[in-house]
Amino acid sequence: GETCVHGTYWSSWESIKVEGLKPMGRNHVHFAIHEPNAGEVVSGMRAGCELFVFLNVQKALLAGMKLYRSSNGVLLSRGLSGVIAPEYFSRVVQRWPYKVIMQATPEAAPVKLLGDGRRVPGLRPDTPAKGKLSEGRGAARRPEAPKAP
Repeated sequence: GETCVHGTYWSSWESIKVEGLKPMGRNHVHFAIHEPNAGEVVSGMRAGCELFVFLNVQKALLAGMKLYRSSNGVLLSRGLSGVIAPEYFSRVVQRWPYKVIMQATPEAAPVKLLGDGRRVPGLRPDTPAKGKLSEGRGAARRPEAPKAP
């Protein structure tokens, strides 16, 4: 899976954790594709960031959020209705000293009931057992039904 991390500051955290990430005068919220190491310059993130906000890319795509990769490797998103809500954050960490500030609670795994009442964890009731999720140009697609033999 793609790593998608937004760098920010403690001074912005109180509003971000309630209202989400916003473009703040830009066209998009900018994300780097990995955390920077000490002193490293990473496209999409200011060098002095104090907090890293990680996006749950799969959840965002399934909700219809679009992500774009710019020519310099920065991931860009307008979110949904101009906001990337906190429900799409997988975790937030303090850069130094490294500390997890927020960790998303894992959602209950969807369960598929088979005709005989057995449960298959991880599959939604409307998802074929051999379906697969494919991504295309930032938009999520429904799982494809298995082809008949």
